Amino acid sequence: MDRSILGPEEFMRTNVHGTFALLEEVRSYWQALPPSEGSACRFLHVSTDEVYGSLGPADAAFTEKTAYAPNSPYAASKAASDHLVRAITHLRAADADTNCSNNYGPYQFPEKLIPLVILNALHGKAIPVYGDGQNVRDWLYVEDHCDAISVVLRSGRPARRTTSAARAKRPTWKWSPRFVNCWMSWRRSRSFARTNRSSHL
Repeated sequence: MDRSILGPEEFMRTNVHGTFALLEEVRSYWQALPPSEGSACRFLHVSTDEVYGSLGPADAAFTEKTAYAPNSPYAASKAASDHLVRAITHLRAADADTNCSNNYGPYQFPEKLIPLVILNALHGKAIPVYGDGQNVRDWLYVEDHCDAISVVLRSGRPARRTTSAARAKRPTWKWSPRFVNCWMSWRRSRSFARTNRSSHL
């Protein structure tokens, strides 16, 4: 999100123009199919819960009924792509839209909060807390998100939006210490395992 404030054009090009280009390709493909086959075709659009805006500590979690209120160029570009998908694919009722909370997992880009907190802790740097730390986020493990997408594709109703989350929303300032503690516990367990294995060689 921070990079979109400094350079929004890249996000507009990727999320708005890129989504439109994909939709045009899909539309051409659909039009060439017989109706019986076209009705079985699905277009899965994965978006973000940032299109809904920000949560305060006392706010209810986002749902499919939450009004759009993007607060950054990134979120606005994702909201625009959501609307493009709905506007074009609802004519065939063939889209599957998902909005997910923050994903985390292996090989995540290092500017994201969890790897950034862990890397800073590893190198003795300050732990970042954005703003006053009261911004509430929900964190969803990437494989759980993949499972949710699979469910939507298999059994979700066409032309319907689905929100995927872990129901674990907390202010950012409460998450950062948890990330560090989890990483420290994992590192200790790995060190212990290595010690045990070497002692048996």
